[in-house]
Amino acid sequence: MEGRVNLKASIVIPSYQAKERLRLNLIALNRQTYGGEDVEVIIVDNGSTDGTFEMAEAFPLKYPKKVLRVARNRGIAFGRNTGIRAASGDLLIFHDSDMIAGDSFLSQHLAAHEERDLVVCGLSWKRIYTFYYRDFAPDQLEALHRAYRRREDAPDWAALRDRQQLIPDQAVRDGRWAENAFDLDVDFVKGLKQILREHGPELTDYSLAWRFFITNNLSVARSKVLEVGLLDESIRRYGFEDYDLGIRLYKAGCRVRIRQDIVSAHQEHPVNFSYLDMVSNMNYICEKYNSIYFIDMVLVCGGDMMLLSDRQLNAINQEVNQTLALKGFEEFLSVYLALLQLKRRQVLDPPSDNTAELYAAVAGKIPALIRDLAVLQRQYGMTELPRHLCHLAKCLLNIDLEAILLANGAARNNSGEA
Repeated sequence: MEGRVNLKASIVIPSYQAKERLRLNLIALNRQTYGGEDVEVIIVDNGSTDGTFEMAEAFPLKYPKKVLRVARNRGIAFGRNTGIRAASGDLLIFHDSDMIAGDSFLSQHLAAHEERDLVVCGLSWKRIYTFYYRDFAPDQLEALHRAYRRREDAPDWAALRDRQQLIPDQAVRDGRWAENAFDLDVDFVKGLKQILREHGPELTDYSLAWRFFITNNLSVARSKVLEVGLLDESIRRYGFEDYDLGIRLYKAGCRVRIRQDIVSAHQEHPVNFSYLDMVSNMNYICEKYNSIYFIDMVLVCGGDMMLLSDRQLNAINQEVNQTLALKGFEEFLSVYLALLQLKRRQVLDPPSDNTAELYAAVAGKIPALIRDLAVLQRQYGMTELPRHLCHLAKCLLNIDLEAILLANGAARNNSGEA
């Protein structure tokens, strides 16, 4: 387009009530080894009242910047989209206000896109305590104390003021902040690390690669994000807006690459979301993707409540994809999807439980289900998907498809013998 400035990348940073953490973020960006002027930093003040906009405008950043103001916070998706719409770079680098980037963060993201249609996911689980907040949760305070346990510069905990800085500006300017960073130690992160050990950075034979789409350290071509429709601005509460964009990019042909050497650490702060936020968003996402072509989203969202391991999730979804490719099994997959949704509703949205309606529907399809189960198991060697569908049918509807399948097989054998 005539008049368009061709930039390599736009770093998009939405921020809400995080002035002090954003300032350290910008100090770290000034340490980037990349010396080109063909990048821009877009800071979106997402309705803050703490002076974020004024601080960002006045900050002397080494790269060209745009500071945008959203008058009223309408959610992280809206804030990030505001930055995306204003971006001129061919590459979008998503970088939250709470992050502190390693020195080669920018140059590594740029260099990683030698191939088209890549989503490059940097290290997403590094954490650091840069400020003390009185509203830290008990587990955060325990982690903070643990981080200082063997250090001589431990503060006087009783004398700390709210928002008191723990990591000085100079430690960010000279890169010493990294000495205080640590890995987040939760089951979700342990699961991602195990997946990487088993499938490698290219996630070979892993069919749920969009689970690594975490927008605190990630880059993707702007054209692909525009193609799939940006983030869903209906998601206003915390959580799942990144999964929502990630799965659409993945289905649109993007390949995910994990780069653990692209480091950025999240500055810990008081929890700004509730369990109800996540439940609301999970219900919204599952209803949005109520299609056999997005069973993977509903499966992952319900994985914990169904006590499925990461290996089981991958194995089941691989067989779902195989079944989709076979054609003619759409009704079978529709029943499986309905069972997944029923399980989710019973746990997260009881008023919408449709057990009786689903029981009647499945009962009327038993002959077709038994036929499909037999074909998928015997002809195509599938085990995980048939087993899980039968398990859900028995637990949720008290329909024992495995027993019926065995009885039919025995009857067929007896008939053959006769």
